[in-house]
Amino acid sequence: MSVPHRLQCAETWASNQGVSATADLPGLRVWVHSTPFGSGDAGGDVHYVSVCPSCIVSRIALADVSGHGRAVELMGAKLEELMHTYLTELEQASLMRDLNEAVIDKLDGVHTRPWSLWASTADEVFS
Repeated sequence: MSVPHRLQCAETWASNQGVSATADLPGLRVWVHSTPFGSGDAGGDVHYVSVCPSCIVSRIALADVSGHGRAVELMGAKLEELMHTYLTELEQASLMRDLNEAVIDKLDGVHTRPWSLWASTADEVFS
């Protein structure tokens, strides 16, 4: 396994590309491993990891988009847009509401398995 990339304040790490890498966030090390099905470079497993500008909140969002091509691209782009929009927000409810609305209303015809979103403050202790 390679040396983890340390995410800085206000930094994001997102993709739907094949990846096997680690990253350090305040209070947490994450490992993302994704292998797209078939011969393509991108797939329906979308990951997004961010640290807010004050380095207080780390967020991890995972989505499994059913389908290929444009549907996956749209979902990945929308996830990245919303996570950037709420990068400075410490409260999660608005982000989750907008993620759900994007799946239901804005991405007609795209089926997504349930979102997983995790947020942590830097002073939390993980055991």
